[in-house]
Amino acid sequence: MGNMKVKTGEELQEDLDKIIKDRELSYGASLECHKNIALAWQGIINQSCKTGSMEIVIDETDVALMLAAMKIIREAYCHKQDNIDDAINYLRFASDFSKEMSIGFP
Repeated sequence: MGNMKVKTGEELQEDLDKIIKDRELSYGASLECHKNIALAWQGIINQSCKTGSMEIVIDETDVALMLAAMKIIREAYCHKQDNIDDAINYLRFASDFSKEMSIGFP
């Protein structure tokens, strides 16, 4: 480990608290943000489950769509180019994954 200082539990907790505070300044209260993300994800999952099956299956396209929704919710709270860039890339992934999944199907 060389000269690397090992943080005490208190120092680590302070760092973690700072990260949470910084994120909340950028994106709003964690709980509210997560509730909004859950609602968006629930809508996508419910749409995917209209097949009549009781089993909920989440695939890579669903994940990309849900991550894009997370970035859009963050962007709606506070503009950061990172949110827009990531959302666009996640939507590109969703499009690409959907095309790959439909190859060979009518």
